[in-house]
Amino acid sequence: MFFTKASKASAYVSKPYRGVLDTGIIERIRQAIIQQPIPDTGDRAIDLAPWPEKITKDGRVVFRRTHRPEYERLKNEVIKPDMVVFCTGYRQEFPFLTKQNSSGGKPYALANEADVRGIWHHDDPSVGYIGFLRPNLGAIPPLAEMQAQLWVLYTLAPEKIPKPLHPKDELHFRLWHDKESRIHYGIDHESYVYQLALDMGSAMGALEAVGKAFSGHENAWRIPLVWAFGANINSKLRMRGPWKWSGAEKIVKGEMWETLTRRRWFFSKYPAVPNCENWLTSSSDLGCLLAVGPADVNLRPHQLRLLGLRDDLLARVRPRARLWRLRLLWQQDG
Repeated sequence: MFFTKASKASAYVSKPYRGVLDTGIIERIRQAIIQQPIPDTGDRAIDLAPWPEKITKDGRVVFRRTHRPEYERLKNEVIKPDMVVFCTGYRQEFPFLTKQNSSGGKPYALANEADVRGIWHHDDPSVGYIGFLRPNLGAIPPLAEMQAQLWVLYTLAPEKIPKPLHPKDELHFRLWHDKESRIHYGIDHESYVYQLALDMGSAMGALEAVGKAFSGHENAWRIPLVWAFGANINSKLRMRGPWKWSGAEKIVKGEMWETLTRRRWFFSKYPAVPNCENWLTSSSDLGCLLAVGPADVNLRPHQLRLLGLRDDLLARVRPRARLWRLRLLWQQDG
């Protein structure tokens, strides 16, 4: 699932369908609890349409026949656009990298062949692809910063990588897709950033986060709460590790704390629950729900099913699995 970032356009897109489509009882309950106010757009709307098959000689667009609501709404209309803007996407191609290189005649790996955290190919880390993965939510620049940290560390000081970068650790952040999907490089933002932090030894454990509260620094008690219920913003992952930054703690206690307490009503009074609505998309929140810690746990299959994990995910959880791994698998299942 990719979340729309065009929030200002959403009201215009949804206008023709509001009150017309049956959204179901679950969606109506959700809207009654956490629905964002929808601005009045008057008689203005943005029409969605299927992919056009052709444009006739008289300028009429013929859309591909589908059974989606946008097709059913437009199928009997005669649409003659004044302007057509081609926004057909792009392909990641680098012809200068596919030529024979100087190290032995083998071409460099391309972005879609980068099999180590989606950044470089295991046979040749000299070429790193920074910012080529698409997060389901969040922005690419913060991801690029974390990717650059790992790539530079692996390239210049591989001995500082605390453990091998196993492909099996990538399962939880890869977004599942059909073979026919256009995008095969989607990732879960929170899980991916957290994994990169684990790779570099930059992620605090529960005990370390709680210990920060007793450091004696001003407002240090906020740190474990932000660690538990805040998003995996880069500053939170620069309080330790090879890229430790002295200003990270100030941002965690300041700006990141404000993101938890500026919510209205209940959420502004109880900072420990402002991200409850993100439990299905935030690895940290769900991790705290499971009392995440550095210790291993024994969970039997029937106990994992009670947590909502499907059988196909159960097969991927080892009998003794770290809680953070269980947390991330459950998050992707959601």
